[in-house]
Amino acid sequence: MLNHKSMGIYQRFLRDFKSQVFKSFGGEKFEEAKFEEKKVREEKSKIFVKDKMKVWGLAFLGLGLLSFSGCVGSTLPPLNHYELKAQDFKPCLKNPSTFLYEGILIQNKIANKQIAYKESDYAIEYFAKNLWIESLAAMLETFVVSSSQRHCVELTQTMMNIRNTFSLKVYDLYYDVPSNEAVFKALGRIQTPNMQKEIWTNQRVKVQEGEFVAIINAMNEAVNAGFDEIFKNLADFAKKK
Repeated sequence: MLNHKSMGIYQRFLRDFKSQVFKSFGGEKFEEAKFEEKKVREEKSKIFVKDKMKVWGLAFLGLGLLSFSGCVGSTLPPLNHYELKAQDFKPCLKNPSTFLYEGILIQNKIANKQIAYKESDYAIEYFAKNLWIESLAAMLETFVVSSSQRHCVELTQTMMNIRNTFSLKVYDLYYDVPSNEAVFKALGRIQTPNMQKEIWTNQRVKVQEGEFVAIINAMNEAVNAGFDEIFKNLADFAKKK
């Protein structure tokens, strides 16, 4: 039997022998490969942790935005909608003067649902929570029909040997802040085989004290007055011809 000293010598010999054999069969490369594999695993672990943190961060951000939008939605003031009303229709009791109607053109700056105002001559702005119930272009067509009937003018879009044409263009409708007035500007154009005539209207109506609807009332009065002026002149032109 081996004593303790001999046994120790034998174990050291065995370890050295295994080490030599391990190296002779590429042991160093094996250790290097294991080290590289360990580094790759560590890098993957770091990337996984970063990605996980990003996902959680985006999730919390999304929840925060939803909460914020909910708060904003609950605090936004409601929108108010208004309309312009033409004067009541008045039947014509005599033969009307007939014109070929070429339509009404509204400047783009006021043709939509936004209600305009001006604080200076060169800047147009729009009320944030007050809108027309429909586009201004659509509403003003009603004024054309009403005003033409009251003044015994028939507008047709069907060609029937009609030599005189009529068209409208609206340039402005806004609330003028410095003067506290509603402003309406429009042009009626008559075209005959021999001549062309323009009928301008520039209406300014003082806004009475009160809530926002007072501005709408003044605008309504200005538009009605403007169309009446244009169609009265159109009817007078037809009489002379």
